Amino acid sequence: MAFPFITTLVLCAAQGIVLDRPPGLVIVGIFKNEAPNLGPWLDYYLNAQGAVAAILVDNGSTDDWQRVVAPFGDRVRVTTDGAAHGQVALYNKYALPLLKREFPRDWVVVIDLDEYLYARDPGRRWPPTLAQTVRDVLDPGAANDVAVPWKMFGSSGRDAQPRNGTVCGFTWRRAYHKPMIIPGKSLARVAALERFVIHSHVVAGREGPHRTLISEELLKAAPLHLNHYAIQSKQYFRETKMSRGDVNTMRAEKMRTWDYFRKYDWNDVEDTELAARADCGP
Repeated sequence: MAFPFITTLVLCAAQGIVLDRPPGLVIVGIFKNEAPNLGPWLDYYLNAQGAVAAILVDNGSTDDWQRVVAPFGDRVRVTTDGAAHGQVALYNKYALPLLKREFPRDWVVVIDLDEYLYARDPGRRWPPTLAQTVRDVLDPGAANDVAVPWKMFGSSGRDAQPRNGTVCGFTWRRAYHKPMIIPGKSLARVAALERFVIHSHVVAGREGPHRTLISEELLKAAPLHLNHYAIQSKQYFRETKMSRGDVNTMRAEKMRTWDYFRKYDWNDVEDTELAARADCGP
């Protein structure tokens, strides 16, 4: 899976500060032994979507993630901390101070390696990037945070991981024919951000909603969609999800079982909107 390079950003290599540019988007995430997915994920956000930087926590990986990250240079900052079940604490310990110091004019989203956020405008011939949407829509607006619900994708019947990547290989998801309230993620203005949570954050003195409304009708006009590839193939689920435990809480440590896989293996409707933008090959 590859996305065309769209946005070029000028970086000050000595300090890692972006100069002379409009407000942009910084992604924050945590990973453990996900090198095969890390490269395409970074390429998507930093290159195809024009994100300014990625601030990541390596939660004790034993794979070759350094080789994957190296080509992105100073645009990716990684801190290694293997503390178990400390996702929120690690974000606030490492990412928040860095954001306040070096990216105070930008927006941020906490995003996992199985989540692909994208911007859309059905009336335009060419879809906008996340960088363009932050610059033209979010930053001039009055809101300090924006919630986006998950679109939950299943396994698409795959036993093994597809060679052409997550976005291209998993195109079947849950249908939302009736409105429902579900979790998702939130973009936040760094200047107003006070504390990270996961699905929402404390912004300008209040914590945003952990869940938000979704339906097929609402999705048609939504300017932002968030694809969540929570289980992927049986191979990936067994080797990655089941083996590493939960990054956030001990209560969910043994939660990734085959019953969990079957529960979240949604394959109701085909959704190729994001895959159609990628070079998925034959």
